[in-house]
Amino acid sequence: MIKILSNPLKSQDIAVYDPQASEWAWRDVGDDLTNVQDLTQAVAQALDDLRSNADLRAKYRNLMFGEQTTGDAVQRIVENIAQLNSKN
Repeated sequence: MIKILSNPLKSQDIAVYDPQASEWAWRDVGDDLTNVQDLTQAVAQALDDLRSNADLRAKYRNLMFGEQTTGDAVQRIVENIAQLNSKN
């Protein structure tokens, strides 16, 4: 199961907290942690169950990136930056 670390006071800062935004609305993809002391154990548990919520993660990945799942994002970024630099 994916673990998501959240500030327990997140909803008190309306400048950065929008419950409709994907980073908050899609938190059902994992377990929400609010205590950083639980993070080490949570990571170990997540690594023990890599397939947990795989279908939901795939749904969200598709909503965000479509069919862009080739795994070469870093290479595309480097190429785009190089093109921008060559235009300057």
